[in-house]
Amino acid sequence: MRKQQVTLAAIAISPAIPLDREANPFEVGIRLTFSATATAQVEFTLDDVFDPTVTPVWTIAPAPFNSGSANAAGKWPFAVVAIRLNVTAFTSGTVTLQVLQGKQG
Repeated sequence: MRKQQVTLAAIAISPAIPLDREANPFEVGIRLTFSATATAQVEFTLDDVFDPTVTPVWTIAPAPFNSGSANAAGKWPFAVVAIRLNVTAFTSGTVTLQVLQGKQG
């Protein structure tokens, strides 16, 4: 997977970033960067984001991506279908989510 990146500059929710949940091992690097006065969280779903008959249920990610205003980076801890960025409070600047999934095999 090529590096995926979303940047928000307002209270908003990004489009979903689909991941290969069948990758073995499931290795995903994630970085959340603030050049803003904002609060944001990363959210994940186990639901099929490609099925128009499904309304995905989004869950707040574990620490350190679960709500804050400081840069964070790390390995995603478990297999998921997709993740997204949710900026919940905003004054100025931008919040960027970068995702990189390793190749299978």
